[in-house]
Amino acid sequence: MKIKNFMPVIIFILLSCLPFYSHFIYESYGIGNSTVSCVPLNGYATLTGDCDDSDNTVYPGATDAEGNGIDENCDGVDGVLGVQNLAFTAQVAPNPTSDLIAVQLSQAINGLVTISDLKGRILLQQDVSGLSFELDCT
Repeated sequence: MKIKNFMPVIIFILLSCLPFYSHFIYESYGIGNSTVSCVPLNGYATLTGDCDDSDNTVYPGATDAEGNGIDENCDGVDGVLGVQNLAFTAQVAPNPTSDLIAVQLSQAINGLVTISDLKGRILLQQDVSGLSFELDCT
């Protein structure tokens, strides 16, 4: 029998091969060099970044209790990295203005000052340092 007027069907079988990382305790993160495999491997995870695979409470994104000597979230610090809280007073003159603003602080700073209007639009950003500085709003 001869087949006439047929349409060929092509089937693609795609394998998804992923890097797997050595993983002893299940919390989704592994550690060390990867092994590529197209099927899941026992004792391996597809996410890396674990800094202590012998403890299931230690992995990237975990809550990190400060001062216990353990880096639970694998960021390299025992505790939470964050912005230092600063308390200082500032004298700004004249206010309001559309010209130069003189700023006098009770504590020296080094960083970026942002001036915005009441609607939150940024009018000026300037790197500053020290106890006093001027901002040009012209």
